[in-house]
Amino acid sequence: MQSPSFNQLECKISAQSSQKYTDGLWVNFSIQSKYDKPVMLLTWQTPLEGIMGDLFVVKDEAGNVLTYQGPMIKRSAPTESDFISLEPNKSAINKVNLSLVYQLQAGKTYHLNLKDRLFNIIDSEQKQQFVRCDISDEILVSLE
Repeated sequence: MQSPSFNQLECKISAQSSQKYTDGLWVNFSIQSKYDKPVMLLTWQTPLEGIMGDLFVVKDEAGNVLTYQGPMIKRSAPTESDFISLEPNKSAINKVNLSLVYQLQAGKTYHLNLKDRLFNIIDSEQKQQFVRCDISDEILVSLE
């Protein structure tokens, strides 16, 4: 396995800046490949599989980090079906509801970002790599 590389994946989150508390706090996640050939990306521990781990940094208005309260999953070795194909300059996208895994309150504003992590890919030469994503800037969302 190679050491982590940079600038080959770009991660972004976005959300409507004001959302109804009763609807949840929905965040769009996208990951774009900067490789010149298709790669296989393991979806585990990414928002592409939903929220099955502590993937986000969520802060309240005072800057306090909220505690993740969702599932933590132990798994055996990944199989081919746990990977998705990511084409050059294409993105994989998913929408997740953070209110399912964080204790949020109506009338509050939250600062959101992805946690810095390594993504597991298999490149076009069938070599496994751990790649750090370029992460978008923090976003603010108010729950009304």
